[in-house]
Amino acid sequence: MPHVSRWVTLGGIFLLCTAGMVVAMAAVTPFSVTVQADGAVRPSEEIKIVQAAIEGSVEKLEVKETQRVEQGQVIARIDDTRLQIRISQLGKAIEFGQSQIRFLDNQRFDLNEQLIAEQNLMKQTINSAQSELSRVQGEYSDKQAVGVREVQEAQANLDAAKIEFEAYENAGREGAVPGIQVGIKYQAYLAAKARLKHAHQMLNPTNAAMDVAQGQINQSRSKGESSLATLKRTMEGLLQQKAQLQAQINRDQKDLQQMNHELEDTLVRTPTAGTILEIGVRNEGEIVRPGDMIAQIAPEKSSLVIKARVSPQDIGKVKIGQMVFMQVSAYTYTDYGILKGKVMSISADAITRKASNQRTYQTKDSSSEISYFEVMIEPEKTFLLKSGHKYEIQPGMQVKVDIFVEKESMLVFILRKARLAVGT
Repeated sequence: MPHVSRWVTLGGIFLLCTAGMVVAMAAVTPFSVTVQADGAVRPSEEIKIVQAAIEGSVEKLEVKETQRVEQGQVIARIDDTRLQIRISQLGKAIEFGQSQIRFLDNQRFDLNEQLIAEQNLMKQTINSAQSELSRVQGEYSDKQAVGVREVQEAQANLDAAKIEFEAYENAGREGAVPGIQVGIKYQAYLAAKARLKHAHQMLNPTNAAMDVAQGQINQSRSKGESSLATLKRTMEGLLQQKAQLQAQINRDQKDLQQMNHELEDTLVRTPTAGTILEIGVRNEGEIVRPGDMIAQIAPEKSSLVIKARVSPQDIGKVKIGQMVFMQVSAYTYTDYGILKGKVMSISADAITRKASNQRTYQTKDSSSEISYFEVMIEPEKTFLLKSGHKYEIQPGMQVKVDIFVEKESMLVFILRKARLAVGT
């Protein structure tokens, strides 16, 4: 058997000692076990969501993510061409309707003047006819009075002629007067009797003139009332047209008011001062509908926290109060350092949502959904230092999180990884 060199023996002893020392150091050297996760800077207060109030295409985006905004500031403009056209149409329709109403009012004024003139004309015509009737009635009364006097006079003459005739007749029988004179008196008696009869006939004059005058009154009244009725019907028609026009104007004005409200809604404004966390519209020209998210805003003066997404496989190791080291993606940790913090709270249940391009933990049940627990971390400070200058972290910044869950020896860590590798 060949002789073993002393150097080989010493080398073997050295290797064995070195291996023993490595194992011993691995057995006693502590090793920090961490849970890694992705997260984002978020405000501790409720995030304000700005939504679209009307449907349309986004004409212009006025802000960017992480930009600070004031309350009421315009962050997006929705195309208002359709609204402007409709507002112009409604304005012209209202103006035309108002001009039509003014025209109808002028017609009503002229018609009212005609109505007054027709009333005056009818009144004058009736008054004139009544005056004529009064004159005819007066003449009729005068004729009646004359007839009465003529009857009375004729009666008196008849009585006198009768007495004289009877006296002559008696005298003629006695032969005192000639018969011819008796005949003359008899003829005078007959003439007086005829005049009395004629006077009786003239006692009731005809009332035809009164009927004509009364007919003129009735005709004037009927004609005037007919003209007034026609004018009133025309007036009612004008009033009805005005009411219809006014109703249409009221509807157009209501629509115009609604259009102006919608026009104001085309300017999407911030409800509060703060910082833009996320913009829901990626490209100008994108169509939005009522309720669609335009942006998320972190309220001003709200404290910042980090919300980490921890996989369900690791959540059992995470406890409240554990130390956390974080690298802010916006600031290279080799230049700006790391951000320290501690675990504040852990969500009671897993959160499931659709998968995105971000780094996530996919479940075994669905390839299109991810599941994670939300761990809220309170940072020790809200800024990083570089060359003595402060660089503030802002809502929306992405963070890589290392949660220190426990310490174990290097040997235990290596053995645990080995068991996981071989599946035992």
